[in-house]
Amino acid sequence: MEISLEAIDQLRMRANISYREAKELLEETGGDLIEALVYLEENSKDTLHSFSEKGKDFLTRARQVAGELHRQKVKIKLKEKTLAEIPVTVGAIGAALFPKLAALGVIGLMVAHGSIEVNDQKSASADDETGNRAGDD
Repeated sequence: MEISLEAIDQLRMRANISYREAKELLEETGGDLIEALVYLEENSKDTLHSFSEKGKDFLTRARQVAGELHRQKVKIKLKEKTLAEIPVTVGAIGAALFPKLAALGVIGLMVAHGSIEVNDQKSASADDETGNRAGDD
């Protein structure tokens, strides 16, 4: 079947697709312009639905990761004395917003022989319970 250039041009302008895509689609639909437009419309809905579902899955996973990171704590210690204990997310945001200040703080801590520890809140509470039980014996 011979597909006219006018039909390809019309489909191309209406659907914002390339000449090749328009020609192939018209060949699949037997040269019927309306059928080709309906086909594109149905497929674009499936694509939008797929993107929407992937977006929701991504946001759900991002919320889970953010929640897990927020439960983890950063302890800043100087000679076994805890100077500060903050959530990892707060530390990361602070370091991103004020990188020079964060670098100076780390350098100062290194000079003073301090340390930075990252602890998961769940494992830290489990360690405390285990330590208390061992001390009670």
